[in-house]
Amino acid sequence: MTYAPLRCTHVHMNKLMDWRRKHRMSRRELAEQLGVTVETVRRWEAGLRVPRPATMARIRAVTGGRVGPGDFYEPKK
Repeated sequence: MTYAPLRCTHVHMNKLMDWRRKHRMSRRELAEQLGVTVETVRRWEAGLRVPRPATMARIRAVTGGRVGPGDFYEPKK
């Protein structure tokens, strides 16, 4: 299945922030686990950017599947 970026809305991006906070993880810790910068994580959480598909796979792995492509992308029709 292919995905298209959702319109960046704070509602969708908050799922990542909620997961991070629930696990008492700083942006820096999450960024290190994902191999991205703290600024990149901040932009995702603010709804300014969406993760690239390759990074999305790492997000799924780190979050145990709690945050996935459907939180940032919608299936292409």
